[in-house]
Amino acid sequence: MDSLTQAVLGGTIGYAVGGTQLGRKAALWGMGLGTLPDLDVLVSFSDPIEDFIYHRSWSHSLIMLSLVSPLIAEGIRHLHKMPKENRLTLWFMTWLVLITHPLLDSLTSYGTQLLWPVTSHPFAISSISIIDPLYTFPLLIATLWALIGGRSQNRREQEAGHCNKAGKASIIALVISSLYLGWGLLMQSHISQKLATQMAKAQTASTLAPQPILVTPTIGNSLLWYVLIMEKDQARYGWVSLLDDKDKTIEWMIMDRNLDLLTKESEQPDLVKSLKAFTHGFYALEQRPDQQILLKDMRMGIAPNFVFRFLIAQKEAETVTWKQPSVQIPRDIDPNSLNFVWNRMLAR
Repeated sequence: MDSLTQAVLGGTIGYAVGGTQLGRKAALWGMGLGTLPDLDVLVSFSDPIEDFIYHRSWSHSLIMLSLVSPLIAEGIRHLHKMPKENRLTLWFMTWLVLITHPLLDSLTSYGTQLLWPVTSHPFAISSISIIDPLYTFPLLIATLWALIGGRSQNRREQEAGHCNKAGKASIIALVISSLYLGWGLLMQSHISQKLATQMAKAQTASTLAPQPILVTPTIGNSLLWYVLIMEKDQARYGWVSLLDDKDKTIEWMIMDRNLDLLTKESEQPDLVKSLKAFTHGFYALEQRPDQQILLKDMRMGIAPNFVFRFLIAQKEAETVTWKQPSVQIPRDIDPNSLNFVWNRMLAR
């Protein structure tokens, strides 16, 4: 998810666990550690495509983060000259802040390699958008409360029998945000069941055959969901709003995948194969008027306008000339797309 969300999640966890020992500094450490895994973007691979694909790999591994947590926690303890009896609390705070970052990322559709190096398989549950203000807001409030109204490191209000309101706010924010994640999983399951029922009623070979299916919320909300079905030569996509009438069926849009633009799989460069694997099969090809071929990741964006597109080749007549792949990310957000999300979310 976005860096702000990861920072305030870390800040809230940091103060909830370590506020008694570190005071406001626990929130600051939590914010820093909460964004630490994303600093892998500063590590460059051999080309921009590998930078893109291997983001959220080693730095988001639950195994690697668990191994480095005690070392970071000991560094924090020595820096603040804290006694050894605070060691376990700091270890737990550091570990929890670090691992919740990739666990949250794995709920998006991008994909996170939680078990690297045992496996490079990316986990992508797709139950929450990469930006969702409703999830972020309670964590933001709790972090600001801890930073402004929390205890200092030297105060011991709990020992004196006083209530630390900032600490309670952190715990409440974590409960609310966790319940919201649970809501997303439940709604995803609900819409998946609705989709399965509609497909069964269609009674057609194309809809009943096993095929990749994606059910994920649209950007910034959990009311409007994007549904994508990949078929051999086509992709079908539509939207489901939780405000739709109960008996409203999904209205499908059809997109040709244009797979015939490329040569056989065995003749394709390794980076192109890696890009296709990165999309989990949710991709289509597009040939521009200048004959350039783009590979479009259909998981993110407002179809048919997708966020991640990759220039991979040039085709003239029947000849495909492979190019060094490059990322083509739109610089501007189409206001019509935002209007569509808002209106369709309200079942208009």
